[in-house]
Amino acid sequence: LGLFVFANGQSVISAENPVAYNYMLKHYGLKGKVKKVTTYGLNNQLMTNEIFDTEGRLTTYTSFSGSTSKSFYTYDTKNKLIEVSMQTGNLPAIKYLYQYNSNQEVEYSLYKVGDPLRKYDYRGTQLIKDSGANKYSTQKVYYSYYEYNNKGQLTKLTAYNGGDKLSREEMYSYETNIVTIKGKGYWSIGKVDEYERKKYYDGKGSLIKSTYTQNGKTETTEYKLDANGNWIWKTGGMTRQITYYDEAGKQTNGTAPSKSA
Repeated sequence: LGLFVFANGQSVISAENPVAYNYMLKHYGLKGKVKKVTTYGLNNQLMTNEIFDTEGRLTTYTSFSGSTSKSFYTYDTKNKLIEVSMQTGNLPAIKYLYQYNSNQEVEYSLYKVGDPLRKYDYRGTQLIKDSGANKYSTQKVYYSYYEYNNKGQLTKLTAYNGGDKLSREEMYSYETNIVTIKGKGYWSIGKVDEYERKKYYDGKGSLIKSTYTQNGKTETTEYKLDANGNWIWKTGGMTRQITYYDEAGKQTNGTAPSKSA
């Protein structure tokens, strides 16, 4: 999904529940008073840099892939995200705005007031529908629908591309510290891809392993964690350097990327 609310130490299951937009530490599965996360790829290549404030809100996101792009996040006095301004190279900045419903959940993302890009519908605080409304696109409106069980856990995702064309289905099931996602991807040519993802968490809700199976082949990714339960190395050579605030809100030393394989 890419839009997850991370679990607390009591349950790892809510890790799959979607939100309209990622901007808090919990949305990224980060634990502790994180100040900065810097991600490196193979050969220690700099990939991304994220900076959070003492309230756990993302303030700056920089991507170094291709042309460097930097996004700045603006909040109101109630800690709600209201604007993201993205600057890529020397191009003019693009600004995205966010409007909220009476439950203080993001209802619209837009370029400017009255110019919506996406709309979000809720049942209580649960996101149940995400629909595109981009008037600049020639494609029909796309939809994603989310279903939950009586425990509030996400059980099904159904996505439509171009109105009534089914593009993806995912079913979610839960065991102790394991989330299983069985999915189908639908191609316009009639081909259907089936796959299965499994996510394994420790007793504190930190992701320690994941698997992806398709066409009889399984890829396994394992994670090494720092003392706070945040991953600093994963299979394939990607590492993260994480800097924390101390209890008084001051920066402490970062965790250097692990060089071990």
